[in-house]
Formats: sequence, C-alpha cells, structure tokens
Amino acid sequence: MPTRHLQFDGQTVRLDARADRLDPRDRPYAPPLAALPPRWPEDARLRRLLPAYARQGLVLDQSAHGEHGACTGYGLAAVVNFLLWQRDGAPPAPVSPHMLYDLARFYDEWPGEQYEGSSCRGAIKGWSKHGSCLAPLWQASVHADPRAAVGYRPDPRWATDAATRPLGVYYRVDRDAITDMQAALHAIGALYASASVHAGWLAVAAGSGLAQGHEDLPVIGYDGMAADTGIHAFAIVGYNEHGFVVQNSWGQDWGACGFAILPYDDWRNNGLDCWVAALGVPQVAASSVTRAVSAPGALPGAALANVATAAAKSRRIGVSLAAADPPVLANPALAGALPWSTDTAYAHTLVSGNNGVLRSSRPDIGRAADLVAVAVGERLGAWLRSGNGANGSGSSKKVVIYAHGGLNPESASLRRIRVMGPYFAANGIYPLFYTWRTGVLETLGGLLYDAVGDVAAPAQAGRTFSDAKDGLLETVAHQVRWAWREMQDNAALAAQDGGALALLAAALVRLRQEHPALEIHLAGHSAGAFVHGHLLELCRRARLPVASVTLYAPACSLAFARRCFVAAVTAGVVPRDRFWLHLLSDAAERDDTVGPYGKSLLYLVARGFEEVRKTPLAGLQRTVDAAALQPDDDLWRAADWPQVRAWRAWVAALPAQADGVPACEVTGMRMPVSLQRAVKPSHNAFDNDIVILTRTINRVLGRSPGAALDAPVTDLDY
Repeated sequence: MPTRHLQFDGQTVRLDARADRLDPRDRPYAPPLAALPPRWPEDARLRRLLPAYARQGLVLDQSAHGEHGACTGYGLAAVVNFLLWQRDGAPPAPVSPHMLYDLARFYDEWPGEQYEGSSCRGAIKGWSKHGSCLAPLWQASVHADPRAAVGYRPDPRWATDAATRPLGVYYRVDRDAITDMQAALHAIGALYASASVHAGWLAVAAGSGLAQGHEDLPVIGYDGMAADTGIHAFAIVGYNEHGFVVQNSWGQDWGACGFAILPYDDWRNNGLDCWVAALGVPQVAASSVTRAVSAPGALPGAALANVATAAAKSRRIGVSLAAADPPVLANPALAGALPWSTDTAYAHTLVSGNNGVLRSSRPDIGRAADLVAVAVGERLGAWLRSGNGANGSGSSKKVVIYAHGGLNPESASLRRIRVMGPYFAANGIYPLFYTWRTGVLETLGGLLYDAVGDVAAPAQAGRTFSDAKDGLLETVAHQVRWAWREMQDNAALAAQDGGALALLAAALVRLRQEHPALEIHLAGHSAGAFVHGHLLELCRRARLPVASVTLYAPACSLAFARRCFVAAVTAGVVPRDRFWLHLLSDAAERDDTVGPYGKSLLYLVARGFEEVRKTPLAGLQRTVDAAALQPDDDLWRAADWPQVRAWRAWVAALPAQADGVPACEVTGMRMPVSLQRAVKPSHNAFDNDIVILTRTINRVLGRSPGAALDAPVTDLDY
C-alpha cells in the first residue's frame, strides 16, 4: 500500500504501516475462561499511574526530530514501554522505536529495505530475535538519509542491552473477536495493532490534558465509512463500554495526553491485525557472565563495548534469542578450524540481492556502502593491521574472495561458509565470501519435477527413455530460462555504480593503497564465475592486480570466459601462471543428476537454460578435451566450433602447476568430503572436496598444491 500523509496541528504524519499478510504458522490467541471487569484499567489505577507515565516520556511522538513515519516502531515501543512499566512497578527508561522500526523493515515479508514502511509482523519478529534496546543507544533510523556521506550507526552496545528486554511468547489475536482482544488486554495489559485511519483521528488533535478516568478520554470520531487515508500502527492499552483505549504516537497534544477511545465499530470496519505479547526472561552475553565471575562488579565501558560489538553482528536468520545456532555436521581434526557461528559467517559475507544490490546482513546497518565499509574497511582492515595474516610467504597478506554458485539459497551457502571459512583463516588467509540471496535451483527444480511428475522408466527402456526425458526437461528449462538470465543480469548489475561488486572493488582499491603488499585471490564455484568475471573487469579498470583465480566448474559461456578471464590474463590483471580450473570428467557430468534430469547442471544449462541451445560452457570438460573433434556436438553447434578450439588452445597453454599437474584439473574419481567418507563426483560437490580445497589454499599461499597445510582440511561433510 502506498505511503499516505495526515496533516494536523501544523505537523505532517506519515502513515507508512503495511497491511499484514496472514500466515497459517501464526499461533492464535486463546483467551482464558474468566469474567472481565467492565473497564480496564480501573479509573483509580489511571489516576495513580498515568501522570508519572507521561512525565517519563513514555507517550511517544513520531514527528519529533523530523521523524514523521516509522509508526510500526513507535507503536511497538509503546507496547514494550507499557509492559515494562507494568512489570517493574515504576516508569522505565523508554526503549528505542527506531530500533524496532529498522528491525521491522529487516524482518518483514518484503525483500530488501529500500522502501518506506513495514508491517507489525516484521516488528514483532525483530523484537523476538533481538530484544529491545534503550532509546539513547539507537536514536535514528539507519535508513534515515541515504544521501549522507556516512549512514547512522547505533551505539555498538545496542545488542547486549536489547537482550535484557526480550520478547517472550506472542500470539495473533483474531481482529474480529472483540472479547478475545478484551481478554488479552486484561491478562497482559497492552496489544499491538494496526488499522486504516481516517479524518476522525484528527478531531482529537487538540490536547485535553491528563485523563482522570475513562470519562475524560476523548473518542475518535467515526462516520461509519471505510477508511482509506493510510495504515497506522499503535498500542491498545485498555477498553471500556465505548471502545478500546488507544495510546498513539503523535505526542501529548493528541487526545488526552496521547490517549483516546477507538470505537468498536471503527475497529470492526478498519482494524487490520492485532498481536498480544509477553515479556521474556532477560539474557546476558556469555562473555559478560565470564567477566562478571572473574571480576565482580560492573563491566568497564571498553569491555562492555567489546561484548556488545560481538553481539551486534548477529543477523539471527530464523533464530530467536531463545534458540541456539543451527548446527553443522563437520568435525575438523583441529580446534582452530572448528565451524564458525552464523554471526561470524555473516561478518565475512556479502549477500547480493535482486539487481545486484547488496542485501543487508545486519539490521543495524542500513546502507550497502556502510556494509562494505564494515566488512572490508573495518574488519579486513583491522586484520591486516594486526599482523594476523603473517605466513610463510614473506610480508604479503592474502585475502581470498570466494563466490558461491547462484543456484543454492543463502541459508545453504551460510552452512558452507561456516565450515570452509575456518580452514582459510587457520592457514593465514582472510576469507571474504560473496553469495546470493535466493537459490534459482529451488524454483527451477520444482518446475522440472512438475514437467515429468512421478513417471518411472518402462522396464528395459534403458538410455533411450532417459535421454528422451532429459530432452523434455531441457525444453522446459529453455522455457523458463528467464530465471538463469536474471541471475546473470544480477551479477552484471552488481558491477554498476552502487552495486555490490562495484562497492567491493572500490573498497579493495582503498585497502590496497593502505596495504600495498595485500594479495587479492579469487575463487569461485559454478555461477560464481559470473561474479568474478565482472569483478576482474572492475579490477582491470582500477588497475588493481589480482594474484590468482581458481574456478570450480564455471557455469559461464565460452564467450563470457574469453571476454572476462582471457582478457584479464592478457591485460596482466592476473598472472598467466596463476589461473586454474577444476572440472568434472564428461563421464561424471553424464552420470550426475539435477532432480529428475539425468545429467549435470552444466549440461542442463548448456542445453536448456542458455538463450541459444547447445551453448558451450567453460566448465564442461568436453570443451577442453582434445579428443572431442566433432564441430557439431551435444554441447555446441558448428558455428561455435572456432571458439571451442580457441578456448581449448588457451587452456592447454596455461603453465603447469608447481607439482607438474596441468592448470586445468579434471576429476572423475570419488570426491573425499572428509577423512572417512568420499562421495560420487558431482557438480555440487566441488567445495566439499577436501583435496580440492587443500590445493586451492596451498596455491593461494604460493606453495606446491599438494603440500601439507599447517591446518589441514579434514572435514567438509556439511
């Protein structure tokens, strides 16, 4: 719904709440069987407590300091403040509405954060995952001014402080069940709600002072017509015979010091969603507990900042404060290579979203440029200055930028990063990962299964039936090739001004100016070749040297490979003897599967997803196989034969590695994923192969690929 505005008392209020989408996973509220008082809270309680509540600043004003929107944050902050006030028996210090609003945009139903408004559901999810910090720690929205040189950053102690005010349980209340809402108010004290508002909300704009009881609360005028001015989020803190008691966030000059009655008919016609929540048990960071045990008393400011900074790096996708980090199965031989937490993995990761825009991996950073500044300028820069990158290759320090294939979802990539990252780090290499927000393979896989259903091959059908089925699936893939094209377009757009790769390249240029001995190495799997192809072009323009490139089964066409990789080597951006390929044998490609498709992903790409059927790919072994001499082949057309021969000759001319193995390694053997287990060779298993990753790390270190590592790779079985 578009953002709307209301004018009252010389102020403009933005109505930017978004209507919630029903989710069957919501837990519905079931009220207890109990008699309800006619009014809640009682008049005596209002007279006793409301003056102190107002004096403490708990009646919020979203128009203060130029912030006229963010009602989802202000409405939920009013609920949190009210619940804390009830629990503690004294007015609390107000919590930050800006934190709750920014978290609402981070966790709501819509991708990205580059829009105005958010939903109540998003705000509730943010509170459940992070808690709620005090207002001084988060004083503005991180999205407040995109034109500013540096975006707003909250106090680094926000996450530790927020964990002391967590959400406990919460339920969705049936908006049509007035008695359920009244029961929830009587049991808990406050509801979080949104509704379509109308001009009647402005009729109570003139302040009428503190209410001494329910009779002093003005009523929001309602003419019975449907409201269409906009959607507003607010707190409901009571009820009486006329309607619900609303605590608004338009300051104390609205209604009775910020309170008014919303008639039941108005709510029935215009109410949208309603939530009831209870406070949870405060949590203290584990490192804070350790320090408290060893040195009783308050933590020093510096120590608190360190603890909070670590906590603030949490995105906690799908994980609440009450849950543990999702486990990974890998069990390395050395403690120094134990899997990272999800938080640490995100600190080493840039996530690309639609149109190549960098997706926020932290709710406390609102701009893509600031995310890159933290990941590269601050974290990688601090590592370079610390001397942690010392290794056996002299004074140079090495960073590897690993680009994941674009077909797996972000969650799957994070599991890989949690296991792969520690091996790079334990061997003195700083890893920075580039991954994709969503996996194309999930969408395409469903389409392939829908095309063939559960049809089984007839008895004695053999290869003929399998090839016919694969031909059908290649036709289906060609009809939905827009998804593959969109992924390639996202990589290209990421290299444009403001895109994820453009920001990364600029940050690397600045960092290398500060650290001239810095070596930048690129490694990537499958569609990660598109990422590195465009990144190399940016490096060429910026005259930023790249120390090496390693590609596992690159899913790009030969035309792209020549335009980006061959050009980069020819221009001297990458040394000719520092470009390596790992490919599957053609027999392994034909024995691989993608869902119901009976060959590898690259076969499906070449024969289905590409714009032209039978587009030769750089990651297919047939394109470099000197024995494949047919100008018209399963994987290319006669018109492509000259570029196949040119690519084949270029790859064959690459210098051999330090151990005499060709620069292009082809595997058809089982791939060891740990010291105990090996798997069938497949396109998806390259970054599970402990031998391939060992050789990659050694080459980055400038050593013979088969040398023993200080921290050997022993388990990638995740």
